[in-house]
Amino acid sequence: MHDRWIAHDAIGIMFAIAFVAVVASSGTQHPTLLPAVVFGLVTLVAPCFIMQPLFELRIAASKTSNPTQVRLRSLMNHTVFGVGLYLFGMLVSWLL
Repeated sequence: MHDRWIAHDAIGIMFAIAFVAVVASSGTQHPTLLPAVVFGLVTLVAPCFIMQPLFELRIAASKTSNPTQVRLRSLMNHTVFGVGLYLFGMLVSWLL
């Protein structure tokens, strides 16, 4: 089970690097909340359509006992990921 979380965190780091690459210098000099949160929400594609089916939970965790709860938690967590990207961008812009 720990291997899944290590992989999850590593993938999150790769997504964060991809976000920085996409927004380039404009996003790190003047970060804005909306693109970061939208990017965080876009990252929901990976767990819903790749990871969960690989773990035999079917698409969007439809095989779990409470798929709505799993989906809402994923939505909240990926929104927080986007907010975290924004806050990190703010920190970097303040340091630079």
